[in-house]
Amino acid sequence: MLDKIARKVQKIRQKTKALRNKKASDARVQQVKSKFYSCGENLQLFGSPNIVAGERIKVGSNCKINEGVYLNGRGNITIGDNVTLSAFCRIISTGYDVDKLMNDWTREHKNVPISIGDNCWICTNACIMPGVSISGKNVIIGAGSVVTHSFSESNVLFAGNPARIVKKHTNDKESIKGE
Repeated sequence: MLDKIARKVQKIRQKTKALRNKKASDARVQQVKSKFYSCGENLQLFGSPNIVAGERIKVGSNCKINEGVYLNGRGNITIGDNVTLSAFCRIISTGYDVDKLMNDWTREHKNVPISIGDNCWICTNACIMPGVSISGKNVIIGAGSVVTHSFSESNVLFAGNPARIVKKHTNDKESIKGE
């Protein structure tokens, strides 16, 4: 009898803990969402992102943001629907104006917008630099990649430093080696 009661108490404690964790998670999601200019439904957080100038960041629906993601929105960032930002990736929309730095050695920041299309996966430790537009859909940016230029291709894997097409995927799911 006591064993049965102990099992019931344990189940109640587990349900209470799960409910408490869900409420804390929901509160954390709402706190992060409030930092953005706009944010679609079903944002999922796994850890704590670092957000700078969140009032200039738009996030689509069904996005996932993982531990240690750094979003610097000073130049504006637009993230499409169904985008996953893996652990410790960086999206930086500001930097020194290299032309001014090289010509007269003045260090002025240049804010340039970044745009990421739908169904993209930015893998661990990838870095998206100022002014980049990833306008294609179903794009994967490989782990540790540095994206320095815009591209419009869909169904591709970009990787490297600087990032380039490594694989293209056709509709029939065959892959073709990139150039």
